Amino acid sequence: MLVKAMRTNGGAKLIIARNTSLTSEEDKKVRAYAYQRKQPLFVIRIQPSFVVKNFNLGIPKEFANRYLDKKRPFSLTFNVQIDASKTWPVLVDADYTHVKFRKGWKDFALKNKLKVGDICIFELIRKHKFQVHIIRVSDEKNAENLVFKTEEEIHYPLITKACRESPPKKRRTNDHTKPCSSVKGMQTSMDNKLIIAHKRNWKLTPEEYKRVRAYAHQCKHPVFVIKMQPSFVEYNFSVGVPKTFRKRYFTYLDKKQYFSHRFNLRTDSGKTWPVTMFASNTHAKLKTGWKSFALDNKLNVDDTCIFELINQQEFKVSILRVANAKGNHENPVKSEV
Repeated sequence: MLVKAMRTNGGAKLIIARNTSLTSEEDKKVRAYAYQRKQPLFVIRIQPSFVVKNFNLGIPKEFANRYLDKKRPFSLTFNVQIDASKTWPVLVDADYTHVKFRKGWKDFALKNKLKVGDICIFELIRKHKFQVHIIRVSDEKNAENLVFKTEEEIHYPLITKACRESPPKKRRTNDHTKPCSSVKGMQTSMDNKLIIAHKRNWKLTPEEYKRVRAYAHQCKHPVFVIKMQPSFVEYNFSVGVPKTFRKRYFTYLDKKQYFSHRFNLRTDSGKTWPVTMFASNTHAKLKTGWKSFALDNKLNVDDTCIFELINQQEFKVSILRVANAKGNHENPVKSEV
């Protein structure tokens, strides 16, 4: 886990995990707390994988290298407490690249009712003992502005109204789809019901684009298209839903700051896979269950998946295999199992 380190006015070393972005109000609270502390601290915002599934939490690498046991690998039990009245034994596992709270963390998280978005400040008060201070997300007036970032995540920033009204420079195109650039290089190609997510290395070839357009033309429901990347089908096993698509078609979910929603992914064979989408106001990703779908359907890097939203509980997924991208014009897109 990459980190950024800061020196507080009180002299205590404060390390904020890189996957943690703070509002100005949160930053004030964190610094005010750290100012009063004498021992090393690290700060991290709670993510779904910490308290909803997996139930492990990574300790920032810089913090671990400076203040924990130097010998690697190791597996040691630390006592974790909110105050002196109650402690939880939590196993810390370390290899040469990661250090994580594992066994025992789930009990701590559940008993203290940690939620996605909460901020935990860990103070190493003894060699194998942490005291944890929690800033609840519900305490924040600006909770709607919280940003979740991890090095594994793909971001789909909201395409603004100004962006839609100010198209980029003209370029050759074979249809009336209007590309619209967003921040960080993310683009979506949009028409009435088709959204194509792409970055520089995600772009469809002209042949793939023709086949995708031909297939989408036959669809009766909204469609988004994404080319498979290594993190989707080889490691991490999660795939992002374009934010433009979520904002347009899952509007009833926007009332919730953080949410999860289960869908069935169905192929032409009729077989379905349950997959859970985790989302905040900055991103939406298909996570739990996606790995089974990807492996069962033998998805490869550069395969193109076309997701058709049949209803609010089901996507139909069709797959354009990269190996067949130049052939089989009779069937524009083949769904395989």
